[in-house]
Parts: sequence; structure tokens; C-alpha cells
Amino acid sequence: MRHETDNIRNTDKEKKEVKDLVSLGTIRYDKVYSDEVSLFDLSQHRYIEICYVTEGAGLHRIWNKIYSCKKGSLSILNIAVPHGWFAKDKDQSVTVSNIIFDINDILIGELAEIGNRRFLFNLFSSNNFAVNIKLDLKQQKIIEDFYNDIQDEQVKKKSEWKTIVISKMMMLLIYAKRLAENNETVSYMEMSEEEQIVSRVIQYINNNYNDPAFSMQKTADELYISKASLSRKFYNIMGEHFSDYVRNSRFKRAIYLMQNTQMSNENIAEQCGYKDIPTFYRQFKKIYGVTPQRYREQLLTANNRKKVQNDILLTISENLQRGKTNEIISSIEAALDVGLQPETIINEGLIAGMNIIGARFRENKVFVPEVLVAARAMNKGIQQLKTSVFTELSTPIGTAVICTVKGDMHDIGKNLVKIMLEAQNIRCIDLGVDVDPQEVVSAVKKHDAQLVCASALLTTTRIGQKEIIDALTEAGLREQVYIMVGGAPVTQEFADEIGADCYTKDAASAAQAAKEFLLKTKREGMNIMTNKERFRNCAIGKDIDRTPFMFYFGPWGETIERWKQEDGIEDPGAWCAAEFGFDQGIQIISGPVYMFYYPAFEYKVLEETDRHIIYQDMHGSILQGMKGKSAIPKILKPAVTCREDWEKIRDERLNPDIEERFTPFFYDYVKAVKEMDAPVQIGAYPYGLFGTLRDMIGVEELCYMFYDEPELIHEMMDYITDFWLKLYEKIVQYIDVDIIHIWEDMSGKSGSIISPDMVREFMLPNYKKICDFAKKHNIAVIAVDTDGICDDLIPLFAEAGINMMMPFEVAAGNDVVELRKRFPNMSLMGGIDKMEIAKGKEAIDRELDRIEPLLGKPGYYPALDHLINPEISYKDYVYFVEELRKRIYNNRKTC
Repeated sequence: MRHETDNIRNTDKEKKEVKDLVSLGTIRYDKVYSDEVSLFDLSQHRYIEICYVTEGAGLHRIWNKIYSCKKGSLSILNIAVPHGWFAKDKDQSVTVSNIIFDINDILIGELAEIGNRRFLFNLFSSNNFAVNIKLDLKQQKIIEDFYNDIQDEQVKKKSEWKTIVISKMMMLLIYAKRLAENNETVSYMEMSEEEQIVSRVIQYINNNYNDPAFSMQKTADELYISKASLSRKFYNIMGEHFSDYVRNSRFKRAIYLMQNTQMSNENIAEQCGYKDIPTFYRQFKKIYGVTPQRYREQLLTANNRKKVQNDILLTISENLQRGKTNEIISSIEAALDVGLQPETIINEGLIAGMNIIGARFRENKVFVPEVLVAARAMNKGIQQLKTSVFTELSTPIGTAVICTVKGDMHDIGKNLVKIMLEAQNIRCIDLGVDVDPQEVVSAVKKHDAQLVCASALLTTTRIGQKEIIDALTEAGLREQVYIMVGGAPVTQEFADEIGADCYTKDAASAAQAAKEFLLKTKREGMNIMTNKERFRNCAIGKDIDRTPFMFYFGPWGETIERWKQEDGIEDPGAWCAAEFGFDQGIQIISGPVYMFYYPAFEYKVLEETDRHIIYQDMHGSILQGMKGKSAIPKILKPAVTCREDWEKIRDERLNPDIEERFTPFFYDYVKAVKEMDAPVQIGAYPYGLFGTLRDMIGVEELCYMFYDEPELIHEMMDYITDFWLKLYEKIVQYIDVDIIHIWEDMSGKSGSIISPDMVREFMLPNYKKICDFAKKHNIAVIAVDTDGICDDLIPLFAEAGINMMMPFEVAAGNDVVELRKRFPNMSLMGGIDKMEIAKGKEAIDRELDRIEPLLGKPGYYPALDHLINPEISYKDYVYFVEELRKRIYNNRKTC
């Protein structure tokens, strides 16, 4: 049975169930928890609750505390404790079985007296109101047996069933008490005296709000406290006034009755404690903007619209089964007109129809032509949706590399499997026919595939399926992928012999098996995260399927030239080639937007010698650089030397509201990035606080100005923070951003250039402003880039809300393994000594051995500790990348 307390507290149905000794129910919760969930949204019974998580994982909020829970979590809650179950994210859910009972129906005497030390076998002390226990497998089985026995007696009601239920309940409570005493994982939820009072107030409200004479004074009298004290305590705990809570309780009940009954508005008003109809109408309209009658009419209209939507989805499914492309296109337009979302149209219209075709194909009720025309209709439908809404329609559940093996030119079987896989929302990388095993290896790396589907039609070519498996094994990828084989000469015995994971006799069965595998791995946390999910989770300490595999820092110009000249590498971008198996790299939104000076200063060479070049850069400073070498230039004359310089630059070049800052290319770029599975970043060099000012002023002069002109430094940092946030605000209207990058370079080999006190005074308020912006727009990662030793700054960055730092140069004395221990809540990127990579395989292996303890866990992004230096040969770089990739996948989560 399903408890109705998700919708309304303490219904008549619940009272009746508890009167029959116990109420048992199992509910699946998939609502994602957010900060917007208030205490009012939580359930609160007048009875004891025993809750047991039977499936999944999620969050359990008890009062204002959040507890993680998963299968095997047991919670026992005292009377009137507000609580609720939630999913962690949209791809998860948690299923909970619970028992609700009146203590006086089960126990007698001091065991049933609240406040008595023996109450409920002493499960709760005077201020402990909830017990949470993590059970092992044996304990889970015992609890499940109790639940099943009690439910069986409750349902069948054989002779003496009440006596047996009471006995079983007492044994369950005693067992729970023993678990609480002897289990190291037990935790108690304590309530302050003020919280206990408010809990009783809420319970009294829930029991009496339908009484027209109900009031705060009556509540205060009932609880023997003053009205003023009740009001103050209630607001302190609940964050809202007593009268607002009562009104919300009444209207929550009213909405439930309107949605689920045919009661008249007059009866509903009476049920909700209103003395007269006009007051009910007036307050209802004030809150919802319409009268109760108009609300019910809109409800009826919504129900009618739902029927129309269902009819259209059914029409799309039927037309797809018949291969009627034109009719599908028309129906899709109609579906969009009545408010259906593209993903719903795909899943409940197109894919639903294709699933029926697949089932009929397995049963030999339709044949290859019918499958082909249905697939053609589906593809046309998806193209129509893309044309209509200009958006990515649905995230695939996984990626498959599909091919016909080497030496075999047949493709119809492969094509049918591809059609069926795509119908299940599985992305297919089709390599075609006559495919060499190394092509499969490269494709798996490039696309981070979870499936390999290899087809063969000839007995002489089916050995190619084994060759693909051998090639994947040799490349260290075998454990990453689920290998499916099929074709006329292939049997289950042959599949077992060559070590394949799955054999199916037809395309529809192959698609179903692939879908089941991907959904299973998704539930178990295996290789199915999107690149964006993985990157975000890694930074914020959530579970990851594996460590992200991407490099933030590329090669110096001289490195590329060495690789081209000595190693014959023609492609300058080869360092991040997809063939290495890198994840899709971070996409930085800066090129399509003028993010700093506009107009920029003109770049011009002022003086040139055999060794040096003196020039004005685009930021207005006069610099001296080394010719032919990538080195940090020396500032001869900074762009800002005084307040007048700053004000001139600010007024002439730092106006965030100039429309020309957003180039026409920006909108094409955004569209292209949306189609990628890539983290999106705003901010890069030179967008920081200290870092930006050091480029404007020079390091030495900036250090003087912290003392000589602190007001000017405050003003500059405040302005550039607001300047960038205005630009960021415009960008986030067009694309979901994952990262804000803050460039500082404010540390050296001996530590920070300026003191932590200076950082706190001048920079921390602006960091907090940036982090508040990130939180508002669901930007998960706020990263700071600073070279050198920064141990003394990490606590300050963390205080602001920054959760990621880089690059942790080893030569400066950084050790990311130790830093992770010291700062477990700060994510780190980098920390692999670039100088060791230049020394060959043994040195590379030692360096990877050093950082390997961090792989497979959130909070670390392996990368070199700065740009790839020219001492690293292309051969050593390739070995380093391949070896790191193998270790990342060897440390991935597999269950």
C-alpha cells in the first residue's frame, strides 16, 4: 500500500490503517533533493516509524540534517519527527519500506510512555529522536523477514493474528535496540529543547488545523508556553510564522481534495478549518491567483490536455510501425503544439513504436523491409524535432562501436543491429565493413565506448571477432567494454570459446541485451557517466565511474616544433588527439566573446635585437621577451601606473555592456558546444584578481600599492569582479556552464606572494561574490590556477566556496598525494612532474606509481604540473599518456 503522506499529512486513511495495528508500505522516491525543500514539505506522523531502504541510494532529511542512505539503511523515528526521502540526482531513486504504528497498540506501561528511560526499549534518550543504522547482509535478511512476517499476518488475518503482529513488532524493536548498541555505523539525530517544542507544535497543528476555532493561543495553552514564546521559537526553527504555516497546511489539504475528490468547494473549506466560504475564496485567490472554482476548471483542462497528448503519442507510435514518414512529421508538430517535450516524444512515441517493431521482428511477424522503413521514419522524426527545437534531444544511455569484421563485406545484419540500438537511444559509431581490429581499438578510445558489436556472415571470417577481442585485451581495454557478437555462422558455443560477453540470434535481441547491460551498469555506477557528469562529480566529491582523462595544459611552442622536426609529427594538435582516448576537453568560452579590453590595445613591435624583442601587448603593457623561446616576458612599463591610468582604461576599454563584445561567432560556437559532451568553462588567463592586477601593474609595483594605495586596489578588484560577472550573466543565458576559472599565479617556491590577511581583506569578498554567482547558476566547479606553494591559501579559497585548484608544480615542493590528505574537500588538478616524463619509461612509471593512489576517487584530475616542456619527446609523451590511461581504467569503479 502507498502512504498518502507525500501529498497530505495524517489522512483519514492513515488513521484507519494505524488503528489496524500497523501500516506497511513501500514507496519509490525519485524527487531530487534541493535547498528549496522546506520543513513544511516533509512528512510528519503522529506515530512511530521504522523505515528500511530496500533498493537504490539517496538522501534522508530528518529535520534540518541530511543523511546519505542506500540499500540496508534502517531508520527508526520518534513521534512527530519531520522527515523525507529524496534521490541524489535525476538518474537515481531510493525505495523505502516502512512500518507506522501507534506505540500504545504494541507496548504497555513504561515502554509506551514518552520521556520514560524505558520508552521503546530505550531506543531513544531524552534528546535523541531518530536512530540510523547501516545493516550488513545478514542483518538485512533478518529485518526483511520481520517485515514479511508482519505483512503476511496483517493481510491474511488468520487466528490470533493481532497477538502475532504485536509479538513480531516487539521482537523487531528489541532487535533494533541490540543493533543500535553493537553497530559502529549507528548515528542518532538529536533535537534541542526548542526543536522538541516546535515538533510538538507542528504535531498539534496537523491534528487541529481543520478546527475553525484553532489558534496560536489555543496551541500555546495546550503546550503550557506563552504565545510570544511559541511565536519566537516557531519562527527560529521553521523560518516562517506560525500563521503562515497553518495557512499553508490548510491549502495543501485543499489542493489535495480538489485533485482527488469531487467534494464541493464549501465542503473543502469546512474540511480545511475555514469559518466561512468568502474567507476561503479570498485567501485562495491571494495565494494562487485564481478562485477555487477557476483552479478546478484549469485542472479539468489539464486532464483533457493529457488525454490529447497521449492520443498523439499513440498516433506517432502507430505511424512509425507502418513507416509513414509524412504522418509522423505532422504528428510531431502537433505534439509540440500541445506542450509535449522532445524527449517525451522520442521515448513515448518514436522509441515505443520501434520497440513494438523489434518485438514483432523477433517473433517473425515482420521482416527486414518493415524494420528498415520504420527506422527511416524514426530518423525523419528525430530530424524534424531537431529542426523544430534546435536542441540536443536526449542524452544517449551509452555508446557502441559497431562493425563487420575484417575480410567480410556483408552489412545488412550490422545495419539492422545499428537501427535497433539507436531505437534504444544508444549512440552508434559505425565503422562499416571489412574492419581491422586496430580500428575498433582506436574507436573505443576515441569515443569512450561501453559496447563493441562485431558481426560476421561467413564461417571463414568469424575468427575476426576473436581478433577484435585480442586487440582490445592487448590495448588494456578489454575490461572497459561489453563485447557482443552475432551473425549467421556464430553460435553461443563459439561466443563462449572466444571470450565474448554476449551472443544474440537477431538484431532486436541484441538491442535489448545492450540496453539491459547499459542500464544495469548505470545503476551500479559503471562506465556510463557522461563526460560532463564525471568532471562535475569529481570536483564536488560525488561518486565517479572513473577518473577524468583530460589535460588542461598543452605544449609550449618549442615542444610542438621539436615534435614536428625530430619525430615527424605533422599535426601540431597531436598532443590532445582523440586517438589517445582523451575525454572531450574543456571548452573555454573566451574566443567568441571579448572578455577583457574592448577595444584591445594594438600589438606592435617597438624594438628588436638578435636576442630580445620589445613590444606593446594587447593589454597595453610594454614588455621585453626572448626571441624564439616561450618564456614569461619582463614588464618594462605596465599599463597602469596610477589611478588616472586605471580610470582611463576602465572607462575606455572595460565597459561590459558593449554589444560588440559578443561576436556573431559566439552563437555558432554555443550551438556547436551544446552538441559536445564537454565541460564548459568561463574565465581563463588573465581573468583573476591578483593575477589580473599583476599583469596591469607589475608584481613589484602591485606589492607596493597594497600599502600605498589600498583604496585603489579595492576599487580595481571590485570593478573587474563585477565586470566579469556581468559578462558571465549574459553567457549563462545561452549555455550551461560547468566551470569558472580564476587565474591568479600568486605563489612561488616559498609560498604566497602576499599574506593570507591581504587575501582575506582584498580578495575574499570578491571570491565569495563569484562563488555565489556560481551557486545561483548551478556552476559546479570554481577553480583557481596559481603556481608554486599555496598551502596557506587553500583554506581561504575553500572558505569562499572555491573547490578546485591547479597545477601544483612538483619542482616547487608540491605533493598532490599529501595535499589530498590535508585538504580532502579541495579538488586538485595536475601534480605530475613534467621533468620526470622527459626521462623515459622507468621514470614515467615511478611518477605514475606515486600518484596512482588518487586514481578512481573523486577530487583528483591527473595532469602534468604545467605546460608540456620541449625536453619531453613525442615517444615519451605517448608512452606517458597510454600508461596513464590504462591506470585510470584499471582503477575505475566496477560495481
